Amino acid sequence: MDEQEGRPEFGRKIISLRTGMIAYAVLAVIAFATLSGYALGVALIVILGFALKSYLYHLRQRMEE
Repeated sequence: MDEQEGRPEFGRKIISLRTGMIAYAVLAVIAFATLSGYALGVALIVILGFALKSYLYHLRQRMEE
């Protein structure tokens, strides 16, 4: 932790991959419940993109360890 600014160090995990994926799943459920048509498709693509980015980051970190 950077004591001067109170922010975590660069590259340090804030939450686990599991917690992140659960959050993305909750967002997808909310999108299904509240959106339809084109907006639903766009929202799901964005959520899937973030989930994929998080998973790939997790894999890269495991390879570096």
